[in-house]
Amino acid sequence: MGMTMKKELSIILLASIIYLGFTGCGKRCEDFNNDILKWMPYKINDRIILQKNEISDTLKVIQSEIYHTDKIGAWVKCDCEDSYSIDLSSDSLEIHLTFFKSNNVSESYVYLNNENLTFHEQENTFTFNSRTYSNVIIYKNFSQSHSKRFDSLLLSKSIGIIGIIGTTEEWTIYDDSIRNIDVSSINFENIDC
Repeated sequence: MGMTMKKELSIILLASIIYLGFTGCGKRCEDFNNDILKWMPYKINDRIILQKNEISDTLKVIQSEIYHTDKIGAWVKCDCEDSYSIDLSSDSLEIHLTFFKSNNVSESYVYLNNENLTFHEQENTFTFNSRTYSNVIIYKNFSQSHSKRFDSLLLSKSIGIIGIIGTTEEWTIYDDSIRNIDVSSINFENIDC
């Protein structure tokens, strides 16, 4: 084998190793856990009716997105992204909820009319408005501000929002039937990294 042939073979071999290093190595991220969607089982344009005394208000889902990274390439400085966010709006309420991890509900928060509510606890059963619900997440507003309007937001798995408790008001869900959500009805953003 001639010197030129060995040099060409070495270059091809080196190029192949570099190519495999960039494309074959890396980190595979965990699959998105669709079970997280059951906590807010809504798709864009869904309407959720809440009642306060004799007054009703209709929340409309204006945004619902999943962000997910399948794989991180070698030598890339980023993390696996795995989140679900949803925005709802009505005449008197604006809700933005984000689950930062699809397998951990405690890594989530809610903005409710610009007030920050954080994950407080998850209950197996919870009684609210004379009804007992299964699998309930409670978000609390820990602000000490005198101008705060909301104390907590309640979610029940496979139903969604069951109540919003304010300092002087209480909103309850009108239709608390079980909802099934199809992941294909939510905007799925696969994040390349």
